[in-house]
Amino acid sequence: MDNNGSSSGSTPLKANPSSRVNSSQTLENINPFIKSDLDNHETKISFKRLVAKLCDIDESQFDNLVQAIRKASWLNDPCVRDAAVRFCQGVSEEDRYEPFAELSNHILRLAKEDASLAELEIMYPISDGVWCRSDPIVIQRHKQHGRNGAERKPDVVYLRRRHLDEEAVDGGKRVRKWFELILYCEHKEPGPAEEKGPIVCSVLSATQSQGISNSQQAPLASQPHPLSRLTTPSLSHEDSEEQPPSGRSSGKRKRVAGGSQASAVSGSSAKRARQVTAPKNARVQAAGYALEILSNTDGSRSHCIGLILFRQDLSIWYYDASGIVTTAETIPIIDQFETFAAIIISLARCTPKQLGATPKIDPPAVKTPTDHFPPETMEGYTISLTPVPIDGGRPETQAAPSSASQAESVPTKLVSSVPREASRVTVTLGRPIFSQYALVGRHTIVYRATSNGSIATCPPGTALVVKISQQVSTRPRESDLLNEARNAGVKNLPELHLAEDLWNLDDGLRGSLSEAEQKNYEARTLRALVYTEYQALDSLFSTSAKYLGEMVYQMLDCLHDLRHRALILHRDISFNNIMVLLDGPDGKPLFILNDFDLATRVTKDGQQVASATSKHRTGTLPFMAWEVLYDLYATHENVNAINTNSTAPHRLRYDFESLLYVAMWCASQCEPVSKPLAHTFAAQAKRWELGAYQDLYLRKSELLGEAPQCNMSNALSNFNFTPRFEPWREWFEAWLETVAPSVPLGKTYGTEAYPSKVYFKKQPDFDYETMKGVWTRDAIVSALRSAEPTPLPE
Repeated sequence: MDNNGSSSGSTPLKANPSSRVNSSQTLENINPFIKSDLDNHETKISFKRLVAKLCDIDESQFDNLVQAIRKASWLNDPCVRDAAVRFCQGVSEEDRYEPFAELSNHILRLAKEDASLAELEIMYPISDGVWCRSDPIVIQRHKQHGRNGAERKPDVVYLRRRHLDEEAVDGGKRVRKWFELILYCEHKEPGPAEEKGPIVCSVLSATQSQGISNSQQAPLASQPHPLSRLTTPSLSHEDSEEQPPSGRSSGKRKRVAGGSQASAVSGSSAKRARQVTAPKNARVQAAGYALEILSNTDGSRSHCIGLILFRQDLSIWYYDASGIVTTAETIPIIDQFETFAAIIISLARCTPKQLGATPKIDPPAVKTPTDHFPPETMEGYTISLTPVPIDGGRPETQAAPSSASQAESVPTKLVSSVPREASRVTVTLGRPIFSQYALVGRHTIVYRATSNGSIATCPPGTALVVKISQQVSTRPRESDLLNEARNAGVKNLPELHLAEDLWNLDDGLRGSLSEAEQKNYEARTLRALVYTEYQALDSLFSTSAKYLGEMVYQMLDCLHDLRHRALILHRDISFNNIMVLLDGPDGKPLFILNDFDLATRVTKDGQQVASATSKHRTGTLPFMAWEVLYDLYATHENVNAINTNSTAPHRLRYDFESLLYVAMWCASQCEPVSKPLAHTFAAQAKRWELGAYQDLYLRKSELLGEAPQCNMSNALSNFNFTPRFEPWREWFEAWLETVAPSVPLGKTYGTEAYPSKVYFKKQPDFDYETMKGVWTRDAIVSALRSAEPTPLPE
């Protein structure tokens, strides 16, 4: 077990929205995953440090900027003051959207006009960005989900002015896309039981009481500056205290969260950053916007930045593939106006890199760095990559490890048949074809690609794709695992041509944010791989049912050889991870096992190598084995669980069981059907995708025959196959009859999840690898071959 409590080589125990295949990505379905990421991967650091690192500004320079704004009396600017007053006078959160946007835009206007700021020597040219109210505009939903996607309406957003001017109108409604959002601000008010209403602030109290609007009040240049008696508000650690020391007379009234009561300012006291926690629903909504930005920009954003405003208390949030970082303190934007103004300016001067532009992937030639940012996709971008060995490399001669410790001490080394100094190849990205839907995770994207030179491992004209993902740095490289498998004689593997580790997440902003140990933090590496392009399974099974058995037989052989010849477990068998070459060498389709992101090395006796452990693992819910789902339930949902960490290793039989569910998915979800039937099949899919882990585990175990007096015919009686695949029903029954004994055996002998529990007590001498020979390739193939439909359906 590592320092974070996770067991070596444990089964994937983390699912996210991308674990589902085609069900509705509604807020009700997605928010539980977001809450899990917030609970498990949120880290707080000081406000001062986060602002300084995000905006690449020295802390002392930030304080100088605050002082310069104070000296220039920006709050006395009529437009600024009017927006601040209207912001405070708002009764509902909607009343504050437009005043907040106007206040921020006036701050940026003054930053451009105030010549004194140039003396600070920190000013990057203020971009052409503009803050605007976005609600009630629904941002265009995830392109892979269409009408089934989540509807989200950020309150206030920061866009390039050119994007705001270019936005299309559809049916009288403005169309806004997620890539356009550079920053966003989620507003929230207290709950029903808490105090609501206008915000009364000492610095505006006189103006508020008179109800002065911009059209009514006289110019304020000659009026006494209401903040002239205040010292500069610092963002130091010492200034995070919310209340003065006990017993000190401050003349202040107690402030409730959000600053809803007046606060009389004493002669020399400074306003200070304070700790006001944003409500959970605000945190979930704001993280949901980050999820959409990171998933809808096709890899062009490695991170994004958001704001949460709880009445007037501001917190800043940073999101990337490794987790979430936020401020430990909040800043009241009116009471500490100068600090707020400095934050808005600092964010506006951020470069594309600071705003999340993915490094090491080069955009087309542009005049200035901001011309291409933010892009809708990375189509037309280029990457320089290294060719992989022509023959896949050859492993150095060594005996296969017999134990996990030996596997760690004697890692497999590959000797390339192509020198590392061989000519690099520049790849141009084409149209994006896949984007992983996740907040914390690998953020895998796939583009079609072309090369500007010859690649030794593929003939000219070969269709290529490039896969880019942020992998946990300690995990084995996918390219290394594929080389090992190919050299071990495993077939049905994708043709890999180019590979490169592009960039470490720690080399960017994330590395500078490690003020303290970050919660469940994992270092990640941006990796790019270029493969031959294959087709998705539905390209075949949408028109033919003939080769369903062939797909299963090829994959059973591949998984068996992968485990026993190459000593590798795939661990994420799913509908999207099996591809097809429609015109194979023998005239039949050739099925390809794809995506080795979660694969791990094992020893001869099946023990997983400890170094493969990852704290944040994803699986694909509809295809998870029932014991894996039970482990998820027992770890995360069972209130009587004795441990919050899984102890279950992965087994080859889990991959075989996942293959069963992939075959059933092909037989029920690929063939086009009439609209009434489509609703039936969609509902059936949701039964495997949605619900508590306990519900999912019970549905799978019942399918395998756990229910009393359950035979396989009855188990499948409520499962619908599309018309073309109905002839395969007896074939599926034969599969279930073959493996069904494993469920009662698991009940009797226990599983490897939670072995100390009485219900599932592990027996040391029991064959957990195959469940007494039940889950083996040969047993399954023998049963299936004898039950094939004759003739094979077209």
